[in-house]
Amino acid sequence: MKKENILYILLACFIVSFGSFLFGFNTAVISGALLYITDEFHLNFFQEGLLVSILILGAVFGAFIGGILADKFGRRLTLFFVSILFLLGTTLVIGKIFLFFLFGRFIQGIGVGIVSSVVPLYISEISPIKYRGALVSLNQLAIVLGVCISYLVDYFLLDWRMMLGFAYIPSLFLFLGLFFIKETSAFLEKKKKKFLDKKEVFFKKENKKALFVGIGISVIQQITGINVVIYYAPKIFKLVKSFDHSQAIFIAVILGIVQFVMTIFSLFLIDRVGRRKLLLFGSLGMAISMFFLGFAIELGIGANIIILSLISYISFFAISLGPIAWLLIAEIFPLSIRGRAVGIAALSNWGANYLVSFSFLPLMGLLGAGKTFFLFSLISVFSFYFIKKRVPETKNRSFEDIQEFWKK
Repeated sequence: MKKENILYILLACFIVSFGSFLFGFNTAVISGALLYITDEFHLNFFQEGLLVSILILGAVFGAFIGGILADKFGRRLTLFFVSILFLLGTTLVIGKIFLFFLFGRFIQGIGVGIVSSVVPLYISEISPIKYRGALVSLNQLAIVLGVCISYLVDYFLLDWRMMLGFAYIPSLFLFLGLFFIKETSAFLEKKKKKFLDKKEVFFKKENKKALFVGIGISVIQQITGINVVIYYAPKIFKLVKSFDHSQAIFIAVILGIVQFVMTIFSLFLIDRVGRRKLLLFGSLGMAISMFFLGFAIELGIGANIIILSLISYISFFAISLGPIAWLLIAEIFPLSIRGRAVGIAALSNWGANYLVSFSFLPLMGLLGAGKTFFLFSLISVFSFYFIKKRVPETKNRSFEDIQEFWKK
Protein backbone atom coordinates (compact mmCIF):
# COMPACT_ATOMS: atom_id res chain seq x y z
CA MET A 1 0.00 0.00 0.00
CA LYS A 2 1.28 3.48 -0.84
CA LYS A 3 2.60 5.63 1.98
CA GLU A 4 0.10 8.43 1.22
CA ASN A 5 -2.79 5.94 1.47
CA ILE A 6 -1.59 4.74 4.87
CA LEU A 7 -1.28 8.33 6.10
CA TYR A 8 -4.77 9.16 4.84
CA ILE A 9 -6.26 6.08 6.55
CA LEU A 10 -4.60 7.02 9.84
CA LEU A 11 -5.81 10.61 9.51
CA ALA A 12 -9.37 9.48 8.75
CA CYS A 13 -9.34 7.04 11.69
CA PHE A 14 -8.04 9.82 13.97
CA ILE A 15 -10.74 12.27 12.90
CA VAL A 16 -13.75 9.95 13.16
CA SER A 17 -12.42 8.66 16.50
CA PHE A 18 -13.33 12.03 18.02
CA GLY A 19 -16.89 10.69 17.81
CA SER A 20 -15.83 7.66 19.85
CA PHE A 21 -14.00 9.94 22.29
CA LEU A 22 -17.29 11.81 22.82
CA PHE A 23 -19.02 8.47 23.30
CA GLY A 24 -16.68 7.66 26.19
CA PHE A 25 -16.51 11.17 27.62
CA ASN A 26 -20.24 11.91 27.66
CA THR A 27 -21.18 8.55 29.15
CA ALA A 28 -18.55 8.62 31.91
CA VAL A 29 -18.28 12.30 32.87
CA ILE A 30 -21.56 11.98 34.77
CA SER A 31 -19.80 9.58 37.17
CA GLY A 32 -18.02 12.42 38.99
CA ALA A 33 -20.41 15.23 38.08
CA LEU A 34 -23.33 13.28 39.59
CA LEU A 35 -21.95 13.75 43.10
CA TYR A 36 -22.14 17.56 42.71
CA ILE A 37 -25.35 17.67 40.63
CA THR A 38 -27.13 15.61 43.29
CA ASP A 39 -26.11 18.16 45.93
CA GLU A 40 -27.19 21.18 43.85
CA PHE A 41 -30.57 19.83 42.69
CA HIS A 42 -31.24 17.67 45.78
CA LEU A 43 -31.93 14.58 43.70
CA ASN A 44 -33.45 11.39 45.08
CA PHE A 45 -32.42 7.83 44.19
CA PHE A 46 -34.83 7.63 41.25
CA GLN A 47 -33.76 11.01 39.81
CA GLU A 48 -30.10 9.99 40.00
CA GLY A 49 -30.86 6.83 38.04
CA LEU A 50 -32.82 8.85 35.47
CA LEU A 51 -29.98 11.34 35.10
CA VAL A 52 -27.54 8.55 34.28
CA SER A 53 -29.88 6.47 32.15
CA ILE A 54 -31.48 9.16 29.98
CA LEU A 55 -28.33 9.42 27.88
CA ILE A 56 -28.57 5.68 27.32
CA LEU A 57 -32.21 6.02 26.21
CA GLY A 58 -31.01 8.57 23.67
CA ALA A 59 -28.26 6.17 22.60
CA VAL A 60 -30.83 3.41 22.06
CA PHE A 61 -32.71 5.71 19.69
CA GLY A 62 -29.45 6.86 18.08
CA ALA A 63 -28.31 3.30 17.48
CA PHE A 64 -31.71 2.52 15.94
CA ILE A 65 -31.46 5.33 13.37
CA GLY A 66 -27.65 5.28 12.98
CA GLY A 67 -27.44 2.29 10.66
CA ILE A 68 -30.38 3.53 8.58
CA LEU A 69 -28.80 6.98 8.17
CA ALA A 70 -25.40 5.46 7.34
CA ASP A 71 -26.89 3.26 4.62
CA LYS A 72 -29.08 6.01 3.18
CA PHE A 73 -26.91 9.14 3.38
CA GLY A 74 -23.43 7.74 3.89
CA ARG A 75 -21.10 7.27 6.84
CA ARG A 76 -19.44 10.71 6.57
CA LEU A 77 -22.62 12.80 6.28
CA THR A 78 -24.09 10.92 9.23
CA LEU A 79 -21.05 11.85 11.32
CA PHE A 80 -21.53 15.53 10.38
CA PHE A 81 -25.05 15.29 11.79
CA VAL A 82 -23.66 13.69 14.96
CA SER A 83 -21.16 16.49 15.56
CA ILE A 84 -24.00 19.03 15.50
CA LEU A 85 -25.98 16.93 17.99
CA PHE A 86 -23.02 16.91 20.38
CA LEU A 87 -22.63 20.69 20.18
CA LEU A 88 -26.35 21.25 20.80
CA GLY A 89 -26.53 18.74 23.64
CA THR A 90 -23.52 20.24 25.42
CA THR A 91 -25.08 23.70 25.23
CA LEU A 92 -28.23 22.44 26.97
CA VAL A 93 -26.56 20.46 29.76
CA ILE A 94 -24.55 23.38 31.14
CA GLY A 95 -27.66 25.49 31.78
CA LYS A 96 -29.44 25.92 35.11
CA ILE A 97 -32.79 24.32 34.26
CA PHE A 98 -32.91 20.63 35.21
CA LEU A 99 -35.45 19.74 32.50
CA PHE A 100 -33.19 21.24 29.79
CA PHE A 101 -30.31 19.34 31.34
CA LEU A 102 -32.17 16.06 30.87
CA PHE A 103 -33.09 16.97 27.28
CA GLY A 104 -29.48 17.85 26.51
CA ARG A 105 -28.27 14.52 27.88
CA PHE A 106 -30.85 12.77 25.70
CA ILE A 107 -29.57 14.60 22.59
CA GLN A 108 -25.99 13.71 23.49
CA GLY A 109 -27.17 10.13 23.86
CA ILE A 110 -28.57 10.12 20.31
CA GLY A 111 -25.14 11.19 19.10
CA VAL A 112 -23.43 8.53 21.19
CA GLY A 113 -25.74 5.83 19.82
CA ILE A 114 -25.08 6.83 16.22
CA VAL A 115 -21.28 6.95 16.54
CA SER A 116 -21.26 3.59 18.33
CA SER A 117 -22.30 1.97 15.05
CA VAL A 118 -21.02 4.37 12.39
CA VAL A 119 -17.43 4.94 13.58
CA PRO A 120 -16.37 1.26 13.66
CA LEU A 121 -18.26 0.78 10.40
CA TYR A 122 -16.39 3.63 8.72
CA ILE A 123 -12.97 2.48 9.97
CA SER A 124 -13.56 -1.17 9.01
CA GLU A 125 -14.45 -0.15 5.45
CA ILE A 126 -11.29 1.91 4.89
CA SER A 127 -8.86 -0.49 6.63
CA PRO A 128 -6.52 -3.05 5.01
CA ILE A 129 -7.34 -6.63 6.10
CA LYS A 130 -3.98 -7.13 7.81
CA TYR A 131 -4.47 -4.17 10.16
CA ARG A 132 -8.26 -4.06 10.37
CA GLY A 133 -8.40 -5.39 13.92
CA ALA A 134 -5.99 -2.81 15.31
CA LEU A 135 -7.45 0.09 13.32
CA VAL A 136 -11.08 -0.64 14.23
CA SER A 137 -9.96 -1.07 17.83
CA LEU A 138 -8.84 2.57 17.76
CA ASN A 139 -12.59 3.16 18.16
CA GLN A 140 -12.49 1.47 21.58
CA LEU A 141 -9.21 3.19 22.47
CA ALA A 142 -10.85 6.55 21.78
CA ILE A 143 -13.88 5.56 23.90
CA VAL A 144 -11.60 4.58 26.78
CA LEU A 145 -9.53 7.75 26.37
CA GLY A 146 -12.78 9.71 26.60
CA VAL A 147 -13.65 7.87 29.81
CA CYS A 148 -10.18 8.47 31.22
CA ILE A 149 -10.16 12.18 30.33
CA SER A 150 -13.64 12.57 31.82
CA TYR A 151 -12.35 11.21 35.13
CA LEU A 152 -9.39 13.62 35.05
CA VAL A 153 -11.71 16.52 34.19
CA ASP A 154 -13.99 15.50 37.07
CA TYR A 155 -11.04 15.32 39.45
CA PHE A 156 -9.37 18.62 38.57
CA LEU A 157 -12.25 20.94 37.66
CA LEU A 158 -14.60 20.18 40.58
CA ASP A 159 -17.38 22.17 38.91
CA TRP A 160 -19.97 20.07 37.14
CA ARG A 161 -20.80 22.64 34.45
CA MET A 162 -17.13 22.91 33.48
CA MET A 163 -16.88 19.11 33.54
CA LEU A 164 -19.76 18.71 31.08
CA GLY A 165 -18.82 21.78 29.02
CA PHE A 166 -15.42 20.27 28.18
CA ALA A 167 -17.25 18.25 25.49
CA TYR A 168 -17.35 21.37 23.28
CA ILE A 169 -13.68 20.87 22.37
CA PRO A 170 -13.81 17.36 20.82
CA SER A 171 -17.20 18.17 19.26
CA LEU A 172 -15.64 21.04 17.32
CA PHE A 173 -12.64 18.91 16.32
CA LEU A 174 -15.00 16.25 14.93
CA PHE A 175 -17.08 18.77 12.96
CA LEU A 176 -14.07 20.52 11.42
CA GLY A 177 -12.08 17.32 10.79
CA LEU A 178 -14.83 15.74 8.71
CA PHE A 179 -14.18 18.32 5.96
CA PHE A 180 -10.80 16.65 5.36
CA ILE A 181 -11.93 13.04 4.80
CA LYS A 182 -13.93 11.21 2.12
CA GLU A 183 -16.85 8.80 2.07
CA THR A 184 -15.91 5.09 2.18
CA SER A 185 -15.56 3.29 -1.14
CA ALA A 186 -17.77 0.47 0.23
CA PHE A 187 -20.72 2.85 0.63
CA LEU A 188 -20.14 4.33 -2.84
CA GLU A 189 -20.07 0.77 -4.23
CA LYS A 190 -23.28 -0.06 -2.38
CA LYS A 191 -25.04 2.89 -4.02
CA LYS A 192 -24.12 1.56 -7.46
CA LYS A 193 -25.26 -2.01 -6.85
CA LYS A 194 -28.85 -3.19 -7.05
CA PHE A 195 -29.55 -5.60 -4.21
CA LEU A 196 -32.54 -7.88 -3.88
CA ASP A 197 -35.60 -6.82 -1.95
CA LYS A 198 -34.30 -5.51 1.40
CA LYS A 199 -36.31 -7.96 3.50
CA GLU A 200 -35.20 -10.91 1.40
CA VAL A 201 -31.54 -9.89 1.71
CA PHE A 202 -31.86 -9.22 5.42
CA PHE A 203 -33.45 -12.56 6.26
CA LYS A 204 -31.20 -14.82 4.26
CA LYS A 205 -30.18 -17.79 6.41
CA GLU A 206 -26.50 -16.84 6.54
CA ASN A 207 -27.31 -13.22 7.36
CA LYS A 208 -29.57 -14.28 10.22
CA LYS A 209 -26.70 -16.35 11.65
CA ALA A 210 -24.40 -13.34 11.53
CA LEU A 211 -27.07 -11.12 13.07
CA PHE A 212 -27.59 -13.58 15.95
CA VAL A 213 -23.89 -13.51 16.78
CA GLY A 214 -23.68 -9.72 16.35
CA ILE A 215 -26.59 -9.12 18.72
CA GLY A 216 -25.30 -11.75 21.16
CA ILE A 217 -21.79 -10.30 21.48
CA SER A 218 -23.20 -6.76 21.74
CA VAL A 219 -25.53 -7.69 24.60
CA ILE A 220 -22.84 -9.70 26.39
CA GLN A 221 -20.47 -6.73 26.33
CA GLN A 222 -22.97 -4.86 28.52
CA ILE A 223 -24.57 -7.45 30.79
CA THR A 224 -21.16 -8.52 32.12
CA GLY A 225 -21.19 -5.22 34.04
CA ILE A 226 -18.67 -2.85 32.45
CA ASN A 227 -20.82 0.26 32.62
CA VAL A 228 -21.80 -0.44 36.20
CA VAL A 229 -18.12 0.10 36.93
CA ILE A 230 -17.77 3.13 34.62
CA TYR A 231 -20.96 4.93 35.68
CA TYR A 232 -21.01 4.06 39.36
CA ALA A 233 -17.35 3.55 40.38
CA PRO A 234 -17.24 6.54 42.78
CA LYS A 235 -20.63 5.50 44.16
CA ILE A 236 -19.37 1.93 44.79
CA PHE A 237 -16.33 3.20 46.66
CA LYS A 238 -18.44 5.50 48.83
CA LEU A 239 -20.72 2.57 49.70
CA VAL A 240 -17.92 0.29 50.88
CA LYS A 241 -15.72 2.88 52.60
CA SER A 242 -16.04 6.44 53.82
CA PHE A 243 -14.36 8.13 50.84
CA ASP A 244 -15.07 11.80 50.19
CA HIS A 245 -16.05 12.98 46.68
CA SER A 246 -12.48 13.76 45.64
CA GLN A 247 -11.01 10.45 46.84
CA ALA A 248 -13.73 8.41 45.14
CA ILE A 249 -13.20 10.23 41.84
CA PHE A 250 -9.41 9.81 42.12
CA ILE A 251 -9.76 6.02 42.35
CA ALA A 252 -12.06 6.14 39.32
CA VAL A 253 -9.25 8.03 37.50
CA ILE A 254 -6.92 5.11 38.26
CA LEU A 255 -9.45 2.67 36.79
CA GLY A 256 -9.73 4.84 33.67
CA ILE A 257 -5.95 4.92 33.21
CA VAL A 258 -5.73 1.14 33.63
CA GLN A 259 -8.42 0.61 31.00
CA PHE A 260 -6.68 2.99 28.59
CA VAL A 261 -3.27 1.30 28.98
CA MET A 262 -4.72 -2.19 28.60
CA THR A 263 -6.69 -1.13 25.51
CA ILE A 264 -3.44 0.06 23.91
CA PHE A 265 -1.98 -3.37 24.77
CA SER A 266 -4.94 -5.02 23.04
CA LEU A 267 -4.11 -3.25 19.75
CA PHE A 268 -0.96 -5.37 19.52
CA LEU A 269 -2.80 -8.61 20.32
CA ILE A 270 -5.97 -8.53 18.24
CA ASP A 271 -4.36 -9.12 14.83
CA ARG A 272 -1.81 -11.56 16.29
CA VAL A 273 -3.63 -13.71 18.83
CA GLY A 274 -7.06 -13.44 17.21
CA ARG A 275 -10.48 -12.21 18.29
CA ARG A 276 -11.92 -15.47 19.61
CA LYS A 277 -9.04 -16.48 21.90
CA LEU A 278 -8.93 -13.04 23.49
CA LEU A 279 -12.69 -13.08 24.05
CA LEU A 280 -12.53 -16.45 25.80
CA PHE A 281 -9.56 -15.43 27.94
CA GLY A 282 -11.13 -12.09 28.85
CA SER A 283 -14.53 -13.53 29.77
CA LEU A 284 -12.96 -16.05 32.12
CA GLY A 285 -10.84 -13.34 33.77
CA MET A 286 -13.85 -11.05 34.17
CA ALA A 287 -15.83 -13.85 35.83
CA ILE A 288 -13.05 -14.49 38.37
CA SER A 289 -12.58 -10.76 39.05
CA MET A 290 -16.29 -10.16 39.68
CA PHE A 291 -16.40 -13.18 41.99
CA PHE A 292 -13.57 -11.81 44.14
CA LEU A 293 -15.18 -8.37 44.14
CA GLY A 294 -18.44 -9.82 45.47
CA PHE A 295 -16.52 -11.99 47.94
CA ALA A 296 -14.57 -8.99 49.29
CA ILE A 297 -17.73 -6.89 49.71
CA GLU A 298 -19.67 -9.73 51.37
CA LEU A 299 -16.94 -10.35 53.94
CA GLY A 300 -15.96 -6.71 54.31
CA ILE A 301 -12.27 -7.60 54.03
CA GLY A 302 -10.98 -4.23 52.86
CA ALA A 303 -11.13 -1.58 50.18
CA ASN A 304 -7.78 -2.66 48.70
CA ILE A 305 -9.17 -6.05 47.56
CA ILE A 306 -12.17 -4.30 46.06
CA ILE A 307 -9.96 -1.86 44.13
CA LEU A 308 -7.67 -4.67 42.91
CA SER A 309 -10.69 -6.73 41.78
CA LEU A 310 -12.03 -3.78 39.79
CA ILE A 311 -8.60 -3.16 38.23
CA SER A 312 -8.42 -6.85 37.26
CA TYR A 313 -11.94 -6.77 35.80
CA ILE A 314 -11.23 -3.60 33.79
CA SER A 315 -7.98 -5.10 32.46
CA PHE A 316 -9.60 -8.30 31.20
CA PHE A 317 -12.46 -6.34 29.63
CA ALA A 318 -10.05 -3.94 27.91
CA ILE A 319 -8.22 -6.70 26.03
CA SER A 320 -11.34 -8.63 25.06
CA LEU A 321 -14.99 -7.59 25.01
CA GLY A 322 -14.17 -3.88 25.09
CA PRO A 323 -12.61 -3.51 21.63
CA ILE A 324 -13.57 -6.83 20.05
CA ALA A 325 -17.35 -6.57 20.37
CA TRP A 326 -17.33 -3.37 18.27
CA LEU A 327 -14.78 -4.89 15.90
CA LEU A 328 -16.83 -8.03 15.27
CA ILE A 329 -20.07 -6.23 14.48
CA ALA A 330 -18.15 -4.14 11.92
CA GLU A 331 -16.65 -7.28 10.32
CA ILE A 332 -19.24 -10.03 10.19
CA PHE A 333 -22.04 -8.50 8.06
CA PRO A 334 -22.24 -8.41 4.25
CA LEU A 335 -22.24 -5.06 2.45
CA SER A 336 -25.91 -5.37 1.47
CA ILE A 337 -27.10 -5.10 5.08
CA ARG A 338 -23.98 -3.85 6.88
CA GLY A 339 -25.14 -0.42 8.00
CA ARG A 340 -28.55 -1.58 9.24
CA ALA A 341 -27.17 -4.77 10.81
CA VAL A 342 -24.46 -2.88 12.69
CA GLY A 343 -27.18 -0.48 13.81
CA ILE A 344 -29.32 -3.35 15.15
CA ALA A 345 -26.33 -4.80 17.01
CA ALA A 346 -25.54 -1.37 18.46
CA LEU A 347 -29.21 -0.95 19.41
CA SER A 348 -29.03 -4.26 21.29
CA ASN A 349 -25.86 -3.06 23.02
CA TRP A 350 -27.48 0.14 24.23
CA GLY A 351 -30.71 -1.61 25.21
CA ALA A 352 -28.69 -3.95 27.43
CA ASN A 353 -26.67 -0.97 28.69
CA TYR A 354 -29.85 0.83 29.72
CA LEU A 355 -31.27 -2.25 31.44
CA VAL A 356 -28.10 -2.86 33.46
CA SER A 357 -27.34 0.76 34.39
CA PHE A 358 -30.92 1.61 35.41
CA SER A 359 -31.43 -1.59 37.40
CA PHE A 360 -28.04 -1.69 39.15
CA LEU A 361 -28.82 0.48 42.17
CA PRO A 362 -32.26 -1.12 42.81
CA LEU A 363 -30.69 -4.56 42.31
CA MET A 364 -27.95 -3.73 44.79
CA GLY A 365 -30.60 -2.55 47.24
CA LEU A 366 -32.52 -5.83 46.79
CA LEU A 367 -29.68 -8.37 46.78
CA GLY A 368 -26.89 -6.46 48.43
CA ALA A 369 -23.70 -5.29 46.71
CA GLY A 370 -21.79 -8.57 47.08
CA LYS A 371 -24.49 -10.82 45.63
CA THR A 372 -25.05 -8.38 42.76
CA PHE A 373 -21.43 -8.80 41.69
CA PHE A 374 -21.72 -12.59 42.05
CA LEU A 375 -24.53 -12.32 39.49
CA PHE A 376 -22.25 -10.45 37.07
CA SER A 377 -19.66 -13.18 37.58
CA LEU A 378 -22.18 -15.84 36.50
CA ILE A 379 -23.10 -13.79 33.45
CA SER A 380 -19.41 -13.67 32.45
CA VAL A 381 -19.32 -17.48 32.67
CA PHE A 382 -22.31 -17.61 30.32
CA SER A 383 -20.52 -15.24 27.91
CA PHE A 384 -17.55 -17.66 27.82
CA TYR A 385 -19.94 -20.44 26.78
CA PHE A 386 -21.64 -18.31 24.09
CA ILE A 387 -18.32 -17.23 22.57
CA LYS A 388 -16.97 -20.80 22.55
CA LYS A 389 -20.07 -22.13 20.78
CA ARG A 390 -21.05 -19.30 18.42
CA VAL A 391 -18.36 -16.72 17.68
CA PRO A 392 -16.07 -17.36 14.66
CA GLU A 393 -12.48 -16.22 14.23
CA THR A 394 -12.23 -13.30 11.79
CA LYS A 395 -8.50 -12.59 12.02
CA ASN A 396 -6.88 -12.12 8.57
CA ARG A 397 -10.16 -12.87 6.78
CA SER A 398 -11.66 -10.61 4.13
CA PHE A 399 -15.31 -9.55 4.28
CA GLU A 400 -15.98 -12.04 1.47
CA ASP A 401 -14.29 -14.92 3.36
CA ILE A 402 -16.37 -14.18 6.45
CA GLN A 403 -19.57 -14.33 4.39
CA GLU A 404 -18.52 -17.70 2.97
CA PHE A 405 -18.12 -18.95 6.53
CA TRP A 406 -21.75 -18.11 7.34
CA LYS A 407 -22.93 -19.86 4.18
CA LYS A 408 -21.11 -23.04 5.17
